[in-house]
Amino acid sequence: MDPRHESPERAALTQLIILINHYIQNNIDDIFANEMIYQEIKGICETIYFFLGVEVDVETILSKQNLLSIDMVLFPHLNDVTENKFHQSKEFNQVITTIKLFTKYKINNECELNKSIIEIVNNYIAARM
Repeated sequence: MDPRHESPERAALTQLIILINHYIQNNIDDIFANEMIYQEIKGICETIYFFLGVEVDVETILSKQNLLSIDMVLFPHLNDVTENKFHQSKEFNQVITTIKLFTKYKINNECELNKSIIEIVNNYIAARM
């Protein structure tokens, strides 16, 4: 989808998935070493894909077998999700609230992943005002 025609909701979730995929590719050791990072990524991705009604095996994607594989599978982009799904504001607000809770309780604020997730969420909130 052309980003100029993308809803703020789709843009926020797309940015989160891209951020998480990028983080996974560049910080595999951190994911294995820090259970809280693993749990945050898992929780956020499960929340996003559940909201969208897209079946994604989050645990398999985050498994050591996958992450250490030459042919690592990352989280799928949101290309095929209908725009109508993003206009259910009450449900989407619950997704944002859940993501904020994961970042608040799972990792300290010094983590770059956490800072970036919070920034994306705050940018979405600011765009909706």
